Amino acid sequence: MLFCFSDLIWYQFATLPSASSFFFFSFPVFFLASPVVVNPPTAVPVLDPHDPLFLHHGDHPSQSLVSTPLNGDNFGSWRRTVTIALESKNKMGFVDGSLPEPTDLTHFSLWKRNDSIVRSWLLNSVMKEIATNIIYSSTAAILWEDLNSRYRQNNGPRVFQLKKAIFSCQQGSMSISQYFAMIKSLWEELGDFQPSPSCTCGGVKPLINYLQSEHVMSFLMGLNDNFSQISAQILLMDPIPSISRVYSLVVQEEKRQEVGVLTQQSSQIAFAIPQSQNKPQQSSSTKKERPRCSYCKILGHTENKCYKKHGYPAGYKKPNSDVHQVTDLNKGVTPMQLTKAQYDQLLILLQNR
Repeated sequence: MLFCFSDLIWYQFATLPSASSFFFFSFPVFFLASPVVVNPPTAVPVLDPHDPLFLHHGDHPSQSLVSTPLNGDNFGSWRRTVTIALESKNKMGFVDGSLPEPTDLTHFSLWKRNDSIVRSWLLNSVMKEIATNIIYSSTAAILWEDLNSRYRQNNGPRVFQLKKAIFSCQQGSMSISQYFAMIKSLWEELGDFQPSPSCTCGGVKPLINYLQSEHVMSFLMGLNDNFSQISAQILLMDPIPSISRVYSLVVQEEKRQEVGVLTQQSSQIAFAIPQSQNKPQQSSSTKKERPRCSYCKILGHTENKCYKKHGYPAGYKKPNSDVHQVTDLNKGVTPMQLTKAQYDQLLILLQNR
């Protein structure tokens, strides 16, 4: 307990009796202050923003970590999404046990505050029916372990369903990107039920390569028949490329086929245009009609110049009548018309050449 005595304090007062003069007076004041108890201030540690105990201003208890809450059947995807969110916030240590409860009181209050925030995030990320069963967990690690023990189990029927769905997965009317996204989600969910290798010596590499080849095989098996050629080329590669490389090659083949179909359709449309439409039409104004004789009905002259009526001039050589007959017959012949079946056969023959 400390007693504080005041120092000598001088008070000065000023009065203004007139506008031309000032009078100042002062006097000392002595007093004894009342006794005051002074406690040493509690030291608040300054945390680095990268410290797991640091709380950002956007970290509030009503926040949810996922868009789709846990309903019991989606634990694999839910757990993956929550793990990514906690790792981004540097709070994963509160649920996996890597950040235990501190012993000193200063850091304990900060740790308890962060742990409560993480628990509220987890409670907001599950269905209300599930939240009522885990709300009394004392720490976030206990809550996380409780959820894992309930829903992350060696579910044999689910593993069977996933494997059956992978081997029966077909592209159908989907694009390559849509088909790959669907089968990749099945691979990842199945991998969540499988034990992850912890070896770092390099001996696990053959196992990883084998799993990659299994993914490649299942991906190629579900492709449509128009990708059989690129599938055969990939299977002949030694070693078999990764699934990412295989996806890239198949997408390139898909784009090439799209361009080829457009080119073939353009050529067929151009070939199907009648030749008469391609020829420039003669203007009716510039076309000169041949006269027809009203006496002999022959084109090329009028009646007043008809040799059959007025007689042939001297030395004129008469043309052969057979030639006239052939000419007249040819003039009456119409162009040959093809049926649709004959036209399709002709088009197939030209394409094969």
